[in-house]
Amino acid sequence: MKLVKGLAVLSIAVSMCITGCLSNSPSDNLLKKNQNATEGVDENLTKEDASFFSKSGAVACATGAVVGILACLNAKDKLACAIAAGAAGCAVAMTGNYVLDKVRANYKTTEEQLDATKELVEKDLNKTKNLYTGVQQTMKDDQAELAQLQKDIKSGKKTQADLDNKLAQMDKNMEFIRKNVDKAQEQLTAYKEASETLNKEAAQKGPNSIAAKKAQELNKTIADQEAELASLLNAAADYATSVDHVRKTKQIGA
Repeated sequence: MKLVKGLAVLSIAVSMCITGCLSNSPSDNLLKKNQNATEGVDENLTKEDASFFSKSGAVACATGAVVGILACLNAKDKLACAIAAGAAGCAVAMTGNYVLDKVRANYKTTEEQLDATKELVEKDLNKTKNLYTGVQQTMKDDQAELAQLQKDIKSGKKTQADLDNKLAQMDKNMEFIRKNVDKAQEQLTAYKEASETLNKEAAQKGPNSIAAKKAQELNKTIADQEAELASLLNAAADYATSVDHVRKTKQIGA
């Protein structure tokens, strides 16, 4: 009877924590906000697969929460223990560990896990390239639009309000870029953490093993993503500078 009651309490805690993960995790909140976040953002930034937000973090959170809660089966105050453990489990799962846990759950061998991790990095690499291209094109389009806008304001065709609207759009662009860059950096760190463990396992199989070769391929893909992300960071900094320049110019003209 006590066991049944204990399981009932734990099931409530599991439900509470999973619901919390799915509704309150950073990844899911950002995903829900993404529709609003892209409103008014230049289409060059959103037309390609360049978003780093998904529900993978929320799923990892839920998994970590369940593992933590089950450890409370023999605790005296099961509900309090389960809620605390669930929150802690979620926090752990939302870090870089979720990448390694994910590939281990779906693939048995080290070779398969290395390939799966490499595929995840390659997807982010493509997203980073798309976002970089989008930022570059957006800056080019902004320059042309701002030049024409200044002429139209002088001729009376446009007003200062039109410049305000353009600046507001550029601020939205910058926020969209910043959030995606932050997420890309977070995921790159997770991939590096996962690769450290997988590299050690591959090394145990010998320098000429298939696992060792796949580890080298993963490391190269991670290095490519790191380099591409550095270029994106530079592009983001350039765009931030252009936004600040427009704001200062507007203040001087006001």
